Amino acid sequence: MNIGEGRFSYRRNEHGTYDSICMRCFRTVARRYTENDLREDERAHICEYWLIPSSNGDNSQNV
Repeated sequence: MNIGEGRFSYRRNEHGTYDSICMRCFRTVARRYTENDLREDERAHICEYWLIPSSNGDNSQNV
């Protein structure tokens, strides 16, 4: 499947649903019964900046 053009990874669950996982913030974006049903959720997904790993491994905020 090529929905997210590499941005999303997919996992098929034992009960027959599919999870879409964002490969940028590693959040589960959606769980649906068909892979095609994941498209709308993926289009609407916006990564939370605090979930994105930093290049130096420190995700703390400098406030």
